[in-house]
Amino acid sequence: MMLSSARTKIIVPYDILTINEFTFPDRLALVEIKIPNSVTLIGDNSFEGCNALVKVVIPTSVTIIGSCAFKGCSSLTEVVIPNGVTSIECNTFEGCSSLINIDIPDSVTSIGMDAFYACKSLTKVVIPDSVSSLGHWAFAECSSLTNVVISNSVTSIGHNIFYKCTFLTKIDIPNSITVVGSNAFSECTSLTKINIPDEVTEIGQYAFSGCTSLTKIKIPNNVTSIGTGAFEGCSVLSEVTFPNRVTFLDENHIFAKCSSIRVAVVYSVNEPSVENTVVYNQIGQAFPRLCILIVPFTDLQYIDINNYSPCCSILATSPSACIKAAQALYWNVHGMKVSNEDERTWLLVVLLCFDKYLFHEKLSLPAEMIQAILEMIKWSGMST
Repeated sequence: MMLSSARTKIIVPYDILTINEFTFPDRLALVEIKIPNSVTLIGDNSFEGCNALVKVVIPTSVTIIGSCAFKGCSSLTEVVIPNGVTSIECNTFEGCSSLINIDIPDSVTSIGMDAFYACKSLTKVVIPDSVSSLGHWAFAECSSLTNVVISNSVTSIGHNIFYKCTFLTKIDIPNSITVVGSNAFSECTSLTKINIPDEVTEIGQYAFSGCTSLTKIKIPNNVTSIGTGAFEGCSVLSEVTFPNRVTFLDENHIFAKCSSIRVAVVYSVNEPSVENTVVYNQIGQAFPRLCILIVPFTDLQYIDINNYSPCCSILATSPSACIKAAQALYWNVHGMKVSNEDERTWLLVVLLCFDKYLFHEKLSLPAEMIQAILEMIKWSGMST
């Protein structure tokens, strides 16, 4: 083995098939290493704790990179995973806090648990179509991560995968996903928008808890299970859309500490049933400061207005409910008591944007009702 006098670079010239944690006696002094084409396996813990290692050149002959292979290489800024590696094992790059970019080749089919945990400088991740499995905590605490692309080959988002990715502002979940695991996006404090596809059936506990920048969420109609505290602490969440099959909102504290929710939209997927009464009772308890509740006309019979704040207007998506809804909103604008000017201003903003909001959500609210709503605003003298 040739070793440079400055101990900055190591070249392995002889033909070896595997590298492990005992290959280099002085491995903790490594700064740069080029691995020869004879190597097919980088074993578990091979370079773990090599804090001085800055660059690694991995040849295309390598097909397996073992667990914890580069764990704790806090100075590693550059590594290229060759197109031949089929699996990124557990903890492979955990704690590589200087790693800015990583290209995952199309040959990779699985990314293990904690694979990129706490790679705090990583800014972008593109998960190729070849990947079908993402391990728990795979990208947790990648606090600089702003751009994530998940392919349609991935079927589930595991527990804590993007936990505390505090710079992540937006993510599109592909249609292939059916389960969003517990704490999957917990503490993603910059997340303002997330699209949950219709194929999702389960949202795990605390999946979006602590997303303090999330303003709007739509829960698909195939969701039958929402875990405890799924949106707990989403303090600026103001609009929620969900199907009337979702129950136990209050008991599971799904929206605990979501004090900004003012608009709730319910779209019917259940047949008319007394069970829907449970849903609306839950809504009244879960959103005590609700100003506007939009429901299917067929669900009006299941709503007990006594369960809602006197400040809440209940609107139905049916022409036959136009007059009643407009009257309710008229009373709301003219007669409701508000605690401060900020809340009154907030209500005005919601009402002024109401027609745009409804069209964007593709609710079948008739144009004449929207016009009536706008007239109520005009008559109230609140328009600006």
